[in-house]
Amino acid sequence: MEFGNRIKQGRINKGLTQQEVADELSVSRQTISSWENEKSYPDINSLIDLSNKYQISLDVLLKEDTGMKEYLEKQMVLKRIKPIGRALIALDLLLVLIMTLNIFEIVKVRGIEMLVMLVVLLITLYALTSFNDFELELTGKHRFPKLVAFISGNYMWYLILATGLISIGSYFVFGLSQLSGFFTGTVCALIVFKLAVKYRKR
Repeated sequence: MEFGNRIKQGRINKGLTQQEVADELSVSRQTISSWENEKSYPDINSLIDLSNKYQISLDVLLKEDTGMKEYLEKQMVLKRIKPIGRALIALDLLLVLIMTLNIFEIVKVRGIEMLVMLVVLLITLYALTSFNDFELELTGKHRFPKLVAFISGNYMWYLILATGLISIGSYFVFGLSQLSGFFTGTVCALIVFKLAVKYRKR
């Protein structure tokens, strides 16, 4: 018996409606229906609650249901990598904060330090894009769908971002004029842009 049929039969055996189960688990009735039809699966906490409520062991619930097992495995992987995503976001915010403070001369960052910060920022932004793609493979959805859709659908975003960051870096690090810095940034940005397009086609 598949997972959906097992929990449906368990509910029927207890004389419960989908709404009653949904209320006790603090989810919607549609969610219970989705689980029973195997359009989606419960998380590990909800799975334990179902097991206790229907008095069905987890081994029985998961027996011969590869879909549910794969889902739980993906959830475990996602749980382990989430701190990485948070760390990348925190690092990006910190770098942006330092650069902003530098503009207003609250802190002073010059020379090679500025270049290193710009490069790290570009790398972490690229890593976040890769992280979101991996999350999509695991869950079927992005954490920030509108933002990801914008970035994914507009390669010019990579070009503008890279041009601006590398131009500023060239200006501060190499003492180039603003125009020379812009051209340097444009050349480097085109390389980033090409890599981004190649990556997104995978």
